[in-house]
Amino acid sequence: MTGDTPQHDLEGRDTAASQGDHAQGWQDCRGGEIAACVRGVVSRRRAARRSRIVQSTITVAGLLVVLGMGSLWMIPPQAAVAEACCKDVHDMAEQYVHHELDAETTARIERHLEGCQRCQQHIHSLTEQLNQALSWLWPLPELEKALPGGDSKSPPALAVQSRTHTG
Repeated sequence: MTGDTPQHDLEGRDTAASQGDHAQGWQDCRGGEIAACVRGVVSRRRAARRSRIVQSTITVAGLLVVLGMGSLWMIPPQAAVAEACCKDVHDMAEQYVHHELDAETTARIERHLEGCQRCQQHIHSLTEQLNQALSWLWPLPELEKALPGGDSKSPPALAVQSRTHTG
């Protein structure tokens, strides 16, 4: 009975055919050899994937550093941001002339006035207007000397240009 029916191995293959494979130079694999081969392929793929992720991460980090440094160079220095512009000086000129501003704002305006002739002229014009408006309150310089204690104080607006603004 065994001679008439073909014999099969555990996987259902004809054992006579597999014996023919051995005759052609094929041999059975050692135990775990295929599993080791699969583990090696999987390991190399994981390493390649990790390498791509690391390269991408380094590239993105480098770009972020470059962009961050570039944006820092584009930000004006803190002092320039804090300085008053012509519009600020014009809007606060009367308060400045009347010494109604806080010390920080006054300092900002004075720093601006150091470099802006147009704003200097505007402040000077307002100071002159204020001096003229207040001049009727104070005696003329000739009369001042004739008065007892001839060194009376000048009107407040006359001292605007020499007075340090303290707020």
